[in-house]
Order: sequence, then structure tokens, then C-alpha cells
Amino acid sequence: MPDHITAELDTRALFAAFDALGAAVERHTKPVALRTAERIRSEQRARIRRRTGATADNIVIREDFSGTGYVVLTDDVRSQASIDRVKARRRLFGRDSRRVSTYENVPHVGLYLEYGTLHSQAHPFFWEAARLEDGNFDRGIRQAVQDAIDEVGLG
Repeated sequence: MPDHITAELDTRALFAAFDALGAAVERHTKPVALRTAERIRSEQRARIRRRTGATADNIVIREDFSGTGYVVLTDDVRSQASIDRVKARRRLFGRDSRRVSTYENVPHVGLYLEYGTLHSQAHPFFWEAARLEDGNFDRGIRQAVQDAIDEVGLG
């Protein structure tokens, strides 16, 4: 009776599956990230305090820098009409006038609403909406990763 066992294994298929796993995971998780970002944006728009609606309209979804997911943010891009109004007020009231900095023309309004300022209290809308999606996102990502594992034949 031999005192050792020798086995030869062909691991090419296993390593090929591992090589394909990254792309498969991204293919399955990116749609989950987009659906989550859309739900977060919708909830944030519902929660934000409105005066003009401009801040809610400027809650946007952008692809992240790596191209593998999405971010939700309050965009500070102002329309040309908004910029023209500020310039007109500055001509009328002077550059240092408090009247120039009206609510709809101040950049970063979303941050000021979320955290408050020295002169106004916080009205959180941003992170609370994101926290609501925590469980759904976790479940969706877990399922997407499992689907990717199954797709490449490792499941």
C-alpha cells in the first residue's frame, strides 16, 4: 500500500473563471447601484424643504470617477438667468449688499440646509435618505455578486 497520493489537476478553467469574475461583478452590481441612487435621489427630493424648488431640482446622479458606481449630490450649477439676476442685483445694490446673496443664488445651498449655518438651523434631508436605502442596497449587492459568481461558473 502506497504511503502518499499524487493528483494532477487542470486549474485553467478555475483561473479563467476568477479572471472573468471582476467584469461579471461590475456588470451585475452597477445596475443595483443606479437603482439605489435613483431611490435615494427621489427620497431626498421628497424630504428637502422647498422655497423655489431649485435645490430639489439640482439633486443629481453622476457616475463616479472609477466608472463602477454612482454618486448622488446637490449640484451647484446655476442657470445663466440666475447668474444674470445676481449681476443685476450687484449693479443695483452694490457688491457688498446682503440683498445680493438670496437663497436661490447661493452655491452649496444643499450643504447649508443639511448641516445648518451660523445663522440657520440644520434641516437634514441628504444623509437620512441615504440611510434608508442601506438594507436594500446591501441585499441587492449581495444578490448581484452571487449572480456574478453563478454566471462565471464558481457557484
